[in-house]
Amino acid sequence: MATRSTTLPIDPVCGIQLSPNRATPNSEHAGKMHHFCSRGCETEFDRNPDEFEGSDRAKSLGSDGRCGRQG
Repeated sequence: MATRSTTLPIDPVCGIQLSPNRATPNSEHAGKMHHFCSRGCETEFDRNPDEFEGSDRAKSLGSDGRCGRQG
């Protein structure tokens, strides 16, 4: 039996866990889709995606990510 993933997407820029019921900006990089809390975070990612790809950098930003939201 197949199981459905319950892992919520996390904004790679600010570290916010995103709601699955909310439409969010997204961007594809290196064959992977990334979701963002805002257009600002999407723009930041698109400027230099390799800075965020596959890193825990967003988690190290603490509770005040680049967009000012709680991560």
